[in-house]
Amino acid sequence: MLPVRMRSWLRARVNLARAKQQEKISRAALADILGLPDTSVEVSEGSLLAPPPDESLPTTPLTNNPIAQVQHARVEEGQAQVHILDRSYYPKFYLQSSVYGRGSGWNPAGNLEGGTAGLGPDRSNWAVGLSVTFPVFDIFSIRSRKAIESANERAEAARYDQTLQDLTGQLRKAQASLEGARNVAENTPQELDAARTTETQVRARYQTGLSTLVDVTDAQSLLVQAETDDALARLAVWQNLAAVAASQGDLEPFLQFLHGKTQGGP
Repeated sequence: MLPVRMRSWLRARVNLARAKQQEKISRAALADILGLPDTSVEVSEGSLLAPPPDESLPTTPLTNNPIAQVQHARVEEGQAQVHILDRSYYPKFYLQSSVYGRGSGWNPAGNLEGGTAGLGPDRSNWAVGLSVTFPVFDIFSIRSRKAIESANERAEAARYDQTLQDLTGQLRKAQASLEGARNVAENTPQELDAARTTETQVRARYQTGLSTLVDVTDAQSLLVQAETDDALARLAVWQNLAAVAASQGDLEPFLQFLHGKTQGGP
């Protein structure tokens, strides 16, 4: 049977290997999000491990979400197509005009004037006309095309409504996760204080011979776990704040909020 110290050491090595693995995966994921898949990303924790913020992000209408705006543009495109076809059967009026001149060098009596006569136009005229076109035989094809475009417009409008519904669901889930993360972050400091108190008491009892080394090891393990839980709980608040901002489709308020906190803002 392995000694207690050896078991603790082996367990610590396993936990360290898992932590390094997760760190590499997280760095790769962050680099992919930033569009830098081949770049080594260095993360500065700043004050993100400080007590989580109590403020909420500004509310952004979901209609301003880029995904919703793209879908709304498709709806407007369909409406424009129908609008064009509505006016395709209207008559079209064309105003036509013409101006021309000539120079021959001959006078009305039939004599050649000579010199530079005839090099420039000395006779001019003009004409103005109005023409009308009416697509009499296109009415059936226009009606068919209009029916198709109207159906496309309704389909895009339905997709737009579904997009807003999906975005609303994502936002509600992100807000619920944020609320839960805040609740967890409010309770982990108490767990951490209790673990510290327990570790101090067990270590004192061990020094007086009232506890075993196994008790000290377990207490220290619980303390490390409590510190980890507290740090992860604080980071989870930031993560869910980012998720809320992403669901709203506007990361700028979150980035400003994050910059203010990491720079030591209130």
